[in-house]
Amino acid sequence: GMDLQPDLTWIKNRDATDSHCWFDSNRGVTKLISSDSTAVEVTDADTLKSWTSDGYTVGADVKVNTSGEDYASWNWRVNGGTTSTLTAGTINTVTQVNTAAGFSIMQYVGDGNWGTGGDTITLAHGLGAAPEFLVVKDRDSNSNNNEWQAWHIGIGFTNYFYLSTTAASAASVEVSAVSSTLITITTEQAWGKTWTESGDNYIGYAWTGVEGFSKFGKYEGNGNANGTFVYCGFRPAWIMTKSIDSTSSWQIFDDKRLGYNVDNNELVAEAVTAEATTDMIDILSNGFKLRIATDPNVSETYVYAAFAHNPFQYATAR
Repeated sequence: GMDLQPDLTWIKNRDATDSHCWFDSNRGVTKLISSDSTAVEVTDADTLKSWTSDGYTVGADVKVNTSGEDYASWNWRVNGGTTSTLTAGTINTVTQVNTAAGFSIMQYVGDGNWGTGGDTITLAHGLGAAPEFLVVKDRDSNSNNNEWQAWHIGIGFTNYFYLSTTAASAASVEVSAVSSTLITITTEQAWGKTWTESGDNYIGYAWTGVEGFSKFGKYEGNGNANGTFVYCGFRPAWIMTKSIDSTSSWQIFDDKRLGYNVDNNELVAEAVTAEATTDMIDILSNGFKLRIATDPNVSETYVYAAFAHNPFQYATAR
């Protein structure tokens, strides 16, 4: 039991090199995409079988349920699977949104409106505030710029990452603006296929910071085991970091997989790697402190996403 019915469930085997498993209630149970892979969505009836009022049930697939192995599971609540069609953009989005938690899941179909010189498309996200962290994946194509593209307020939305690789950030010709209602994309040549390959189904996850619950920012590493302190304004339950400047992993820490300082173990979003046990961070009452001279604390700029476990006004992440 986890006190909530999730709408986004992310599962990773801690003990084995199994893929990450992402499921959301927009797409439905058994519909699997993996952040360590550019592969298309698959339907696997032996993975996540149902969401319940206090969690979820899984089948026998080794990625989610190998006997004797340990798993990490990260979950966000949105709206119980209830979606609405937002028509404010040039492409309609089937969107499930929780404005109080600052989280939106967007589903849409590409219209093929891309080409030399660029065209502009807009997508409505429903957050009521500008997104600060955004991830988009083409569910149907694994040939045309189909990596998990990610944008973060810490680098500005004219730059991007791939959640599915360790690559440093790079300049983007795509996202030209974000507002409280719309994401504006200028599609140009092959880049446009990332957002709007004709007839392809897309899924997007958009977050904006909520005081006392979530924060998206950046910090400077100092290359010292007495590392940088990052203020969040709450005790994080989940933290993900990524260097802007160099190839490095999307490193994930949480307060459940041992849950005491400094043994907050690492998983990485872009690879099937099993859990690492090197001491890297302390999770504190008001943020986190790096405790290692290497990633995520070399002398470079990092972006981060952090969520609280149980803020005063609601509980929407686990």
